[in-house]
Amino acid sequence: MLHIVIIVTLLSVGHAKSSYLILAPKQVQPGVNFEISVTVLNASSNVTVKAKLVTTINSSFISQTSGTFNRESTNQISLHVPDSLEQACKLIITGTGGLSFTEETYISYRARTVSLFIQTDKGIYKAGQTINFRVFALYTDLQMYYGPFDIYMHDPKGNLIKQWRHVSHDSGVYSGSMAMTDNPVLGDWTIKATSHGVSSNRTVTVDQYVLPKFEVTVHLPSYVLTNASQVQGIVEAKYSYGKPVSGNVEIEANLYWACNSWNDQRYIPIIRLHNITMESDGKARFVIPIATLRARLLLPVGDQYMVVKANVTETLTDITLSGSEEVTFSDQSKKILFLPATKTTFKPGLPYKVHAQLTEIDGTPITTYAQGILKITVFSNETILSPLPQLFYGPIKHIRLNVSTAGIISELIDIPDNALKILIQVSIRFNQSKAKPGDNVTISVAADPTSYIYMLVADESSSHLREGNDITEEQIKPLPYSQTGRIMDFFITRIKGGGTMTGTGTGTSTGGTMTGTGTGTSTGGSFTGNTHPFYKPVKRTRKRFPETWMWSSHLTGIDGHLNITAVLPDTITAWVASAFVVNKRSGFSLSTSAAKIVGFKDFFVSLSMPYSVIRGEEVALQVNLFNYQNKNMSVLIILKNNDDFQNVVRTVNGTQQLMFSKTQSENTFVLAGESTTVYFPIVPRSLGPIYIEVTAQSSVASDGVRRELLVEPEGVLQEYNTPVILQVNHSHPVQRNVSVPLPLSVVNGSQKIRVSIMGDLVGPTLHNLDQLIRLPTGCGEQTIVKLAPDVYVANYLKKSNQYSQDMKEKLTVYMEKGYQNELRYQRTDGSFSAFGNSDSYGNM
Repeated sequence: MLHIVIIVTLLSVGHAKSSYLILAPKQVQPGVNFEISVTVLNASSNVTVKAKLVTTINSSFISQTSGTFNRESTNQISLHVPDSLEQACKLIITGTGGLSFTEETYISYRARTVSLFIQTDKGIYKAGQTINFRVFALYTDLQMYYGPFDIYMHDPKGNLIKQWRHVSHDSGVYSGSMAMTDNPVLGDWTIKATSHGVSSNRTVTVDQYVLPKFEVTVHLPSYVLTNASQVQGIVEAKYSYGKPVSGNVEIEANLYWACNSWNDQRYIPIIRLHNITMESDGKARFVIPIATLRARLLLPVGDQYMVVKANVTETLTDITLSGSEEVTFSDQSKKILFLPATKTTFKPGLPYKVHAQLTEIDGTPITTYAQGILKITVFSNETILSPLPQLFYGPIKHIRLNVSTAGIISELIDIPDNALKILIQVSIRFNQSKAKPGDNVTISVAADPTSYIYMLVADESSSHLREGNDITEEQIKPLPYSQTGRIMDFFITRIKGGGTMTGTGTGTSTGGTMTGTGTGTSTGGSFTGNTHPFYKPVKRTRKRFPETWMWSSHLTGIDGHLNITAVLPDTITAWVASAFVVNKRSGFSLSTSAAKIVGFKDFFVSLSMPYSVIRGEEVALQVNLFNYQNKNMSVLIILKNNDDFQNVVRTVNGTQQLMFSKTQSENTFVLAGESTTVYFPIVPRSLGPIYIEVTAQSSVASDGVRRELLVEPEGVLQEYNTPVILQVNHSHPVQRNVSVPLPLSVVNGSQKIRVSIMGDLVGPTLHNLDQLIRLPTGCGEQTIVKLAPDVYVANYLKKSNQYSQDMKEKLTVYMEKGYQNELRYQRTDGSFSAFGNSDSYGNM
């Protein structure tokens, strides 16, 4: 990131009745306006100031501007600096009218550089997913760079997987993607972008994971006094949609410190707390006695801190997630800070004002009234006779003062009449905090006319696993001249659907109420009776569960407004939105804080399933039911019939089990504000993705969900090919019987026969490419055998001028994935073998 220090140059200070002050940067950059500040301290009338930039070699004209200034006023004039400038300049300033003067100074040249930024849609990816990224560059004045980029994708071993050379876009933002193979090298992948002599890296993680359904947060005080008696803390666990988690907590605390000049960390275990039950608000409060660690504190205490880690086990699923926080120690409770308004120089004989603030040791304002003495030491130097004012460093005298409850000692703030602008940051906001999955959501964006808007809306749960993929204000702030003076408004509204449903009836239920069109009794979580109550039908089954909701770009119209309508995904979670805008005139604008909208239902069902199963093995489908309404419910849970799997039903004594395919149901009872679990054992029968659909219905609410379960065949995959060459005679048809033998041990249902007929020898490779040419998978030997045909086909198509864009994209993805998979079997000496380092030597 480029940092530029603007050095103020004093051109002239007059001591006569007519005087002026001119401030200008010491350096000039091509394409960046050269701003000059002119102050007329005293003049007989208005002053016209002209500024001109010329080359230092032959005084060739570069740029010129002028302005008229009143007495006792300060304003700016701006010189346009062309992009083609490649040398140092001379600045010539003249004044006429109420003041007459001419000033010249040399301005050094600094090449205009850019800062590169890389954004990805997520920070962590699974095998088979697509990595989406954006690359752009900004000049120091937040104007876009429109040149080309070179982009490289590297795996965790440092192998180059894919590259994009000399790519660009009219907006200045290049968007790209790469599909991951089903068996990539796991670890941290690196995206590197280079342009204009600078480079930037972005790291993403490829791993096997399941998105966490809740987050654990440890709340501790920002500091602990060494004379305190205890440390109080809170562990909080919330689902991604904001509701509290029920479970147990285990807590461990360790004291850390740096043991050498390399800041190597050491720690001592302090305390462990077990089996703390979460309260109804999803919080667990704990106390750590200071006596357990006071004897271990070293002096000084500033380099020591305590880390508290909490492991929360959810009661419903027995899933354990962790969170941690650290706290520092201090001998003092308050500190005093000199505010930026306090000048670092003073002139003898003139008043000097001190601006200071008394705060807690962590920098937060004090909460009680205080009185103290601010001690200030004066350092004096011998005065040197000079026509310019002498500047001395140091404060003035001792002052007794009162401190307000906010800790502010000086409250005086002046805004000059000639202030040029107040910086306003770009904001993003939703007009509502919650919406139901499946609702139509309208996103309204207001920006400068004809601006490109780049949006990212992702599941907040993915950021709990890995952050750092988005563009943040902290990244942009270090840029000199950063201005975000344009406002981009970002609204989201929901288009609501109508319709009501009512039902009447009576019934009895142990521990709750039930309404419906019949009578019956519910005891201990099951419903029995001659007639089922009235169950509210499921109007819509949820089946769309992306991790990234929106990754899109849009162009605003001439009025700068844009409306985007999208369907809120079916995940019960919080969606976090961010956006940035680029404009050829006004440059770059960023949303400085992310907005959030929660997809939520007060009654819903969810499925907990493994990523994949083997056909014929028994799987217990865990169905979780959440009731956030204010009434208890008798609920009918239905697992819908699917011929792709069989239901497993055991007899009462558990000695026998029956297997059949039909709709299966269970009755359960769930209290208000609580959750419960029902299990459905099944045995998959079909291969490939099968759909599991479950509904939950009560008399007042209902929900349905459909998820995909991948069923893989038992055994080991084998492939056989039978080539047939036919010599075609246009006058006579050709017929041939082809025998395709199958091994005796073939797994039933896994065999497939594909037939293709092409007019050239390479043709069979082209027809139904995604089915006939398998992705390079398996061990190192199998991968290279499958990868080679892809390469040969690509070369053939290219040389025969048959390389269509669609076919190019398909083959490129296949070769990229095969290359990635083969690199898994690279040995430490650089060679390759069937199983990598597991073999005694390499084969190639």
